[in-house]
This record gives sequence, structure tokens and C-alpha cells, in this order.
Amino acid sequence: MLSGRERLLNKAVSCNHPKRLRNWINAYWRYSEFIFRAPVLFAGGTITPEGSLSSHLFQAGIITRDKRDDTDLDISIGLALQGFLLKGREFGLGTCVLTAPLAFIEDVGSIFGTREIVIKCFVTVGFPDESPAGPERMPVTDIYLRI
Repeated sequence: MLSGRERLLNKAVSCNHPKRLRNWINAYWRYSEFIFRAPVLFAGGTITPEGSLSSHLFQAGIITRDKRDDTDLDISIGLALQGFLLKGREFGLGTCVLTAPLAFIEDVGSIFGTREIVIKCFVTVGFPDESPAGPERMPVTDIYLRI
């Protein structure tokens, strides 16, 4: 991640609005660097299924590559992570899903020694230092207007 950050900062110098871009890179870095202090770090990823309907149709030349394969996988990992995060909360764990580190790591699959798994996010897990109260629920009338 450190070398990736430097690479992005160096490339930003030659772009339009380099200061703004460097600020974005540094902000994402600040939001991501706590990943190094997490007691447990998981990587969440997917494997593209070769038996899906759209992959068979693509291989037969009937359709062009269907982005729905990726969307379906993203939804599936999101649902799996939701269950993981909720169960962690039940056990008193604090968690955080991070995708920003993927911007700093060029070939994250090589870190894990696998090419077939596409890493979609990282999840930090640990016991939280604090447990702030959640925000009050908004009344339905503030978020829904019947026309």
C-alpha cells in the first residue's frame, strides 16, 4: 500500500488539478491506514463462475460479455458480508469494510498467491475501543412523502 500511495501521488503531479487529486489520494490513505493496526484482517473476494447462463451464452457467441455476472457476484459477497458483520456485532466485535486500499494495491491477487479470486474488499475485525450510541431513527414522514 505504501508504494502504491507513492506511485499515485507521483502520477498525480502531471494531471489536471494535481493538488486536488493529491488531496483525494491522501484522504483515502488516512481513511485506510488503520488497516495496519487491525487485530484481524479479512479479504473478501469472488470467483467468476464458469457455469452461469450468461457465460455459456457468451461462449456460444450469442451475447457479448454480460456485466451482470460481476453484479450478481458483488451482490452475493455483499449479502455474505452483511451476515458476517451482523454476527460479529452480536459477539461485540467492531468491523469495517474497506475498498480504498484496493486503489493503492495494483495486483492484490498476487499477495494471496491466487489469480482466480478477485478481491473486492477488506474487512477489519476487533473489539472496539468505544461503543457510541447510534443515531436516532428518523420519522417515516421525514424520509417518505406520499404523493
